[in-house]
Amino acid sequence: CIEPFMHGVALYPMITAIPCWKFGLFNPVGAFCWIAGYPLGCLQDENVTCLRGESTFLFRPLATFLPAALSFVTIIATMSSLCLFVFKQDTRVASLRPEARGSYLQTKSVFVQSCRYVGAY
Repeated sequence: CIEPFMHGVALYPMITAIPCWKFGLFNPVGAFCWIAGYPLGCLQDENVTCLRGESTFLFRPLATFLPAALSFVTIIATMSSLCLFVFKQDTRVASLRPEARGSYLQTKSVFVQSCRYVGAY
């Protein structure tokens, strides 16, 4: 069920690289190439005419911020679904064992661990 999404994650760099290559957005930025205008600094200086890479303001956030935001949302969603699953499991166990009602030790433990995991990210 999650496998197609993982293929999308693996293909994302190629999917974003093709339009950047087609529109001439990959240009030298010091010691490496990145999504930038050419010549370097042409987008900041009005006296320098950009030869290519005028639309970097759109592609750069798509290539950098979108994957980071999606990974953060994915981590929060998976940790939330894990906590919900453990809570439901604890509820089922508590319905079978009257002495275990209200304790939810597993739920608390998993919740704390998932909060630590999200916080570490």
